[in-house]
Amino acid sequence: MHVRWYERQGSDGEAYEGDALVQWAPNGGDPTGLNSVAITLLGQGAREPITNPTGEATLPALTSASPSAAAQGAQVEIRGAYLGGATSVKFGATAATSFLVVNSATIVAVVPAGSAGAANITVVTPAGTSDALAYTRGA
Repeated sequence: MHVRWYERQGSDGEAYEGDALVQWAPNGGDPTGLNSVAITLLGQGAREPITNPTGEATLPALTSASPSAAAQGAQVEIRGAYLGGATSVKFGATAATSFLVVNSATIVAVVPAGSAGAANITVVTPAGTSDALAYTRGA
């Protein structure tokens, strides 16, 4: 079953989605205890971070780009967290030719025109702008 879960209390605001086996059992042995159940989520594969609907918006965080260098027109897979709702992807100061938000942890962007060399990647979402991820634009 595909599920979403999030922290409702506390300051960390963790939130994820993924596939899980859901187990539940009634609490208590008398009829009044049947209104309450204990639920256990047994993860089945990778979990993806999502925006916590109860907390403050979290800035996007970038962890990797593949390939690690590419020329104009190439597709680059950008991985991280809180990428859902991205409004802009930049290579240096230049916006990506186009981009697709695959899920909250993955974006595929097309490298824009520009000179070969350092072109750090940033992603903008409604929550703000990510820290720069070191990237090299190829010739």
